Amino acid sequence: MKKIILTIAGIIFVALVLISGPGCGNQWILFYDKPIKGYVVDTETNSPIEGVLVIAMWDLIGYISHGSDGYAKLVVMKTDKNGTFTIPSWISFKPWKIGSAVNEIAPYILIYKPGYKVYWSNKSMRAGFSGDISITAEERENTKVLNSLTPAKLTRIFSNEEISDSFSNFESDTAGYKYYSKTQLQTIFDAIGNGALLLPNGNSKVRDKILQDVSAYRKYWIEGVR
Repeated sequence: MKKIILTIAGIIFVALVLISGPGCGNQWILFYDKPIKGYVVDTETNSPIEGVLVIAMWDLIGYISHGSDGYAKLVVMKTDKNGTFTIPSWISFKPWKIGSAVNEIAPYILIYKPGYKVYWSNKSMRAGFSGDISITAEERENTKVLNSLTPAKLTRIFSNEEISDSFSNFESDTAGYKYYSKTQLQTIFDAIGNGALLLPNGNSKVRDKILQDVSAYRKYWIEGVR
């Protein structure tokens, strides 16, 4: 009897893996990925940057509406003193997630620190859009370099306008705060706030605006002040 149950369970598992594959319109039921390692450096100095916010997002698109449907998984972390980070391997069976995962099964990775341009990367970019025959070999290599995680090169910005735009872009890409845990939100807001404090005095207006926004986010999303 035990063997029969195990056999049935095995058949169901294999079937789920198969119906979770690209052949079914990229309709994932079983979400998984290998560890993703990277490190972050300053483009000009090539020095590692500590305390950079790294967010991995396995996005879901609504099966019917094709709109945002939350996330299969979210990982939030900061780089260490060597600028390194590791997004751990994981596997998650979520049959109730009626959605399609974007960018295959790999996460969309957002890297941010106030005073630098927002850095985005996904698996297709890091592979240089390997399946696209319309781009040249040189374009493919440039795409790999520009979206690499080994290293991810952050470009420093100085003007109020650039810093405001970068923060706005970050806000836009992390607008779904309701999907994050309070611990994750704490990490996000701490990293933004601490980074904003490091901005030079010449950018005091945008620094103060970022800190004001972060304070409002804390009250709304963590403290529940409506």
